Amino acid sequence: MTRSIRWAALTILLVSATGTAKTQPAFQYPDLVRPKQPIALSSNAAHYIEKHQENGEVKVWVFFTDKGVYTKGQFESATLAARETLTPRALARRAKHGINTIEFADLPVNQHYVDLVVNAGGKLRWASRWLNAASFEVDQAALDLIGKFPFVERIKKQ
Repeated sequence: MTRSIRWAALTILLVSATGTAKTQPAFQYPDLVRPKQPIALSSNAAHYIEKHQENGEVKVWVFFTDKGVYTKGQFESATLAARETLTPRALARRAKHGINTIEFADLPVNQHYVDLVVNAGGKLRWASRWLNAASFEVDQAALDLIGKFPFVERIKKQ
């Protein structure tokens, strides 16, 4: 089944730190923004991490709520940049399967989010644009702080 982008006008409510609501026009795309989980680090993951830490550091996947793309213009700009990262071989392989467009999953992970996790004490291992997540080695004490970031959907053990 081919994915199609449905351009529709909608409003995303953004609540600022002061508690006042602002609106920002956006376009609709499946999984554009995933809801933040109430508890970023599950109790099972926390228990596993506590048992398997090395030198106080653990390996985790940090899943992000979005890719920082909220408007049609931002999406078009991001797809142009994403196309530049694909090799000719990758483009040919995609064309062979009838994939001639850049999909939302092809967009890179939001670098600003990665930088904030690194500033909180995480060591980036790699990022997955398809998962919209990044793998980090993190000091266990920093996990609570990282889990409270508004752009972190959830944290899973690796």
